[in-house]
Amino acid sequence: AGGGGRGQGPGVAAQLARYHELVSTYLSGNAGHFARLLGEMAGTLRSDGNQGLARHLVGRLGYRAVRRVASVYSVAGLDALSGRLSDLIAEMGGSASSGAGHAVGVAGVEDLVLGMAAADSSDPLVVDPFAARVDQSTGTVAFALYEDDDDGDEWDSAS
Repeated sequence: AGGGGRGQGPGVAAQLARYHELVSTYLSGNAGHFARLLGEMAGTLRSDGNQGLARHLVGRLGYRAVRRVASVYSVAGLDALSGRLSDLIAEMGGSASSGAGHAVGVAGVEDLVLGMAAADSSDPLVVDPFAARVDQSTGTVAFALYEDDDDGDEWDSAS
């Protein structure tokens, strides 16, 4: 564990390094490592007043996993997405009722995907809104670029 100057002490530099590692791990999507870091940093996060932010990031891991799938595939099975999110929850050391577990099961995946689309389409700060259309008859979700065209047919609702 490297140092830092004596003025603020090596603890400050180490703490900042841990925060950097936490952010980098979140961005990489490594849920298992992220969960381990959250556990190790629980006291620091609580004392710094960042525990709520950290919990919010846990919930966003599911969002990021779906966005990652959407960046590769134009259509995905709801059951496949459910499996991916269940794996993510398992990596976090949780179960279907844990923090990120709100999206397990096909109905939960539908809720998550359509909620993501609705939230992104109404947020003027989102540069690349998420757009999806759920086809319940085939059990798939189609991802597309969001287009707010004149006929009001935006890709954010179930077909």
